[in-house]
Amino acid sequence: MEGIFLWETYDLAFKKKVVDFYFNKGMGYKIIAKELGVAHSTVRRWMNGKESKGERKSEETHNKGRKIP
Repeated sequence: MEGIFLWETYDLAFKKKVVDFYFNKGMGYKIIAKELGVAHSTVRRWMNGKESKGERKSEETHNKGRKIP
């Protein structure tokens, strides 16, 4: 099936799990992607959408347990 792309769709509960991993557990895009079996670019796109809509939690929660250069 050359030239045909099938897009995977994810339900809201799955996307909320990604958001929880990122904001509450301090996991990065690539770790979340590997853990849940999605592309890290998909995780990044979802998170960028959340941040642009003002749904991001505080910096303290976001960076909890992560080394900041």
